[in-house]
Amino acid sequence: MTKREIQAETETHVVLGAGQVGPILAEKLVASGHDVRVVCRTQPRPIPGARWVAADLTNLGAAREAVCGATAVYHCANPMRYDQWEALLPPLSRTIREAVAGSGARLVVLDNLYMYGAPEGGVIRDDTKHAPQSRKGELRARLGAEFFESQQRGDFELSVLRAPDFFGLQAARSATFHPIFFRRLARGKAAPVLGDPDVPHAHAYIPDVAEALFLLGTQPQPSASAWLAPATWNGTVRDLFAVFARVANRSLTPWRVPSWLWPVLGLWDSELRAVPEMLHQWNAPMMLDDSRFRRVFEFEPTPIERAVEETVAAHGILPVAERLQPEAV
Repeated sequence: MTKREIQAETETHVVLGAGQVGPILAEKLVASGHDVRVVCRTQPRPIPGARWVAADLTNLGAAREAVCGATAVYHCANPMRYDQWEALLPPLSRTIREAVAGSGARLVVLDNLYMYGAPEGGVIRDDTKHAPQSRKGELRARLGAEFFESQQRGDFELSVLRAPDFFGLQAARSATFHPIFFRRLARGKAAPVLGDPDVPHAHAYIPDVAEALFLLGTQPQPSASAWLAPATWNGTVRDLFAVFARVANRSLTPWRVPSWLWPVLGLWDSELRAVPEMLHQWNAPMMLDDSRFRRVFEFEPTPIERAVEETVAAHGILPVAERLQPEAV
């Protein structure tokens, strides 16, 4: 087979956004032999084999050029700040829908669970109705509905992955497992949590989320659908802290941020002022029934012990970092 024939058979996959999940997804797509474009405003960390395209994804012309020729487009873009969602998410979503419409590409959207509110019985299932209890939840529900309306008009094939809170190396924006958490873990100190650490709260390991997006963009599916992402953890935050403590050989306990403190913190940071409306999802059980995704794609998330080991080692916290080093030759 000639080089030109090989290139003709190579599919182009376009990843929009290079935050927590996009770069890992791009690496998986490159490893599978695809031509990969990563699109964002500023240059991400180097991703060998992928091309970076600088573009403002709220500009329709720039977005159309960025997705031109794509077999699949993965929408992993999000505003940097929590308090910018209402201003920036609607034009971002609209432009991406319009850019992909009629292009022939499958659109794969990474979404969250905000539209479910605090689910009755504490478990989100495939048939759980949307019941947002916040402005952000209402926004996510509305934007999600608009993607499916576009799909129903025949604008594109669509798959949506709804994921719980993240943890992993790239989770700088995680609600719990952010850089402050790892600094506290390294010192054996208590770490802050948003709500009640003793109610179950689903978490997903970022490489598993990236793998799920990869499968949605590369594998055939029976119909357009919203999929619940594979959850690596469905237990309490306190028990997940215990796994991190055991793996890192450190003392670690959760410190619940008191409700009276949020208005005070909001005086200094508008992003923190945007947090309290979502605390209902941290003060009531929030588990995920991901059995359909696991069954259809024959997928099992990374075992929790291994996921935590990889996360702790990547943050340079001994002794795990030593244990995962390759053996000396």
